[in-house]
Amino acid sequence: MNIAEAVAVALRYNRDVKRAYITRVMDKFSLKVAEAEFAPDFNLTSSPFASGGRTQTEGEQGSDTRTSYSHNSAIRMDKGFEHGGSMRFSWNRTDNLANTSGGKETYSGSNTWTASFTQPLLKGFGKEVATYSL
Repeated sequence: MNIAEAVAVALRYNRDVKRAYITRVMDKFSLKVAEAEFAPDFNLTSSPFASGGRTQTEGEQGSDTRTSYSHNSAIRMDKGFEHGGSMRFSWNRTDNLANTSGGKETYSGSNTWTASFTQPLLKGFGKEVATYSL
């Protein structure tokens, strides 16, 4: 065994070297988690719904049929800032379609959106406290 092979064998099974390597990997992961705190968070939800029914009165010809369809979609974005502030934006869309036998279809839709920004006013704090984990 030459000197290069001896050094390689000694380093391969050295606990201090393994511990330092694992500590470095954990530090990198902790930094990524801390940086993700300031990344935007997006949520998308969608919920379709359908209902219908048919009624027939005894002794009468024909029946009354009704159907309705609705769909609700929402998008929300949350973002934290390094100076302690946070921003939120949300948009909600609702569509409804209804039909009764003998009548025409009725459609209704609506959009709702909100935007907000909050900044805490704590004297003596700021970016240092918000980015402490970094």
